Amino acid sequence: MDELAVRPCARGTGLGRRLLAAVCDGAARDGRVWLLTARSAPDAVAFYRRLGWHEVLPEPGADPGDVVVFLAPGHPGAASVAP
Repeated sequence: MDELAVRPCARGTGLGRRLLAAVCDGAARDGRVWLLTARSAPDAVAFYRRLGWHEVLPEPGADPGDVVVFLAPGHPGAASVAP
């Protein structure tokens, strides 16, 4: 999947949550799912955080850029990154 987007008129209906679950359920049985989003898309960042995805923080001193990396709630490495 390249992008996940929901039209403004469908936001708040649970559609984004269901689409993400459908993609992730078939993606990796061991929970090793990750995604990228733009830091300049605060609604998307907040959405993934609300769903329990874990943000991988950049190394100290590194330029965070505009890309945010998230690990799925069941990802084995999620315990070692920000909630």
